[in-house]
Amino acid sequence: MLENLKPISGSHSVNRAVITLFLPQEIIKPEKVLERINSEVHFTSKYKRRVLIKSKVLRISNEKNELSVTDKSINDSATGIILEQFDESGKIENVIILRNEDNKSIITFETRNYVRWVNFYSRFIEDFTELTKENEFYFEAISLTYIDEFIWFSDEYIPVNEIFEKNSELINSKFLKSKNGTIVLFSQNENLNIEEKTEISFNNELKRIQIIHQHATKFKSLFDIDTFKDRSEDILNVAHISNKETLKDLLSQTVKEKINLN
Repeated sequence: MLENLKPISGSHSVNRAVITLFLPQEIIKPEKVLERINSEVHFTSKYKRRVLIKSKVLRISNEKNELSVTDKSINDSATGIILEQFDESGKIENVIILRNEDNKSIITFETRNYVRWVNFYSRFIEDFTELTKENEFYFEAISLTYIDEFIWFSDEYIPVNEIFEKNSELINSKFLKSKNGTIVLFSQNENLNIEEKTEISFNNELKRIQIIHQHATKFKSLFDIDTFKDRSEDILNVAHISNKETLKDLLSQTVKEKINLN
């Protein structure tokens, strides 16, 4: 019956993969960072859209029984940068975002064309190296997020009992018997400074099954750029393996074979 279940990406189910870096300080003058990015062939040859992010506020007034909406910038300063790379069909393939948030900042590296972990990590390090070449960044944490999706091509209800492993400790019988269901799980390992969040959902109207897994590591002390590059592969490999183990625990053998999950 699972011949109607298709992984979102054909041979695997990864729709998006995201590496997020957490910085203890704001990025000063994103405009200057964008200027340097616009002078680097590495970025201009790959990321065709390179723009500033500015906060907006909508002012809604109801004077004289007329509703008006004004879109104005909160201030003249940018709050971040977004870079987008497109594939030959014009779809977004890779995204880098630098954004200030609550007196801190985050940098995200996202791919929407995931092939293999080694490819994604290599591209991340390549972009990270270029991005931080002339900036003094420090990092306090990192996370790896996978969004796995399956599409159900049938008018019948999604056979969740066949898709998920019934004996998995991450799901329960109430979830398996639902028409639509969502489970969110959160765990912490204080000794290793690791947090994990897993969201499992299926929807018979949307004909989709989605598994979002995030593995975050907080550094015991701030990492400078060189320390981060020395340690990042080991830290992210742990997160990558954790994601694979989560999928192995959640999915039935038939589904694991569909996505070549050994």
